[in-house]
Amino acid sequence: MYSETLYRFADTGNAQLPAPTGAATLVICQNMQPQPTEQETLFLNNILKAVGLTTPAQVQIIHIAPNVVLNCSQIITQFKPQKLLFFGFIPEQVQLNMRIGLYMPTPFNHTTLLFADALHLLESDKQKKSVLWQHLKQLFSV
Repeated sequence: MYSETLYRFADTGNAQLPAPTGAATLVICQNMQPQPTEQETLFLNNILKAVGLTTPAQVQIIHIAPNVVLNCSQIITQFKPQKLLFFGFIPEQVQLNMRIGLYMPTPFNHTTLLFADALHLLESDKQKKSVLWQHLKQLFSV
């Protein structure tokens, strides 16, 4: 018998994720709706443009529903990004048992991770946008 507490994690295999494009930056956004709003899409595009990511060869964007289970390690293995940005997720939601503060670029498994609030929350909060921008400038050497 085990004296430890055992946790079973869902093995999603990331089957719902699209095929990797080979982009060096992967952005995963959690959306409350099945598709991002036009406002969220425009806001995200402006963020990416500000750090010099303007083509599909540079960045791959994936939108995820709130109830989908993701595994960060599997995502890194499958997509091999240099930078992985999560909007609307916390580390536990992608099966990471690490303390990572929001907006803090963090190296993990040959990838730099950055967790941020959901796009709809960021868009209306000047202070959060400012903090995100400061860390994105550092992450992308802007």
